[in-house]
Amino acid sequence: MTVLSGNAKGIHTDMKRIRQDLTEESLAPGAYCQDYDNFRRIFRFVERGLRRNGSSAYIILLTLTDKNGDFIPLENRKQYMELLRQVIQRSVRAGDVFTQYSSCQFLLMVLDASCENALQIGQRIQKEFQALTPDGSAICLEHDVSPLRPAGEKTEAPE
Repeated sequence: MTVLSGNAKGIHTDMKRIRQDLTEESLAPGAYCQDYDNFRRIFRFVERGLRRNGSSAYIILLTLTDKNGDFIPLENRKQYMELLRQVIQRSVRAGDVFTQYSSCQFLLMVLDASCENALQIGQRIQKEFQALTPDGSAICLEHDVSPLRPAGEKTEAPE
């Protein structure tokens, strides 16, 4: 819908340019990967939206460890994190967003999902990652699921 008033031609040209600048040129398949600061901004925006639209969203923390629950060796970490990034990218919808949280963790936000769906997503990523990991028993992928709360709603204190 275009509403024109005053210097309509100039405004229309500006809006066209703005829309071209804002629109994603080519939609990459899978989840939307962002750096942590942008992920946090999107997270806060979604929290605000939950106040008015009543939908649901979950965050999933995916953590790589060795079989003892410790950090995986530094020399292998980058390789496994890249593999996990690829698995997340192709396993989740284009409308979901993820970020690397630490040297061994990714955070994934899934929108319009139930708790059961979020758990299934974590399990699906875990299963695919383990299938692609050559020394599967030496590397573990754990996931933890938590609901987003509408902005301003009290959250639980960290454990």
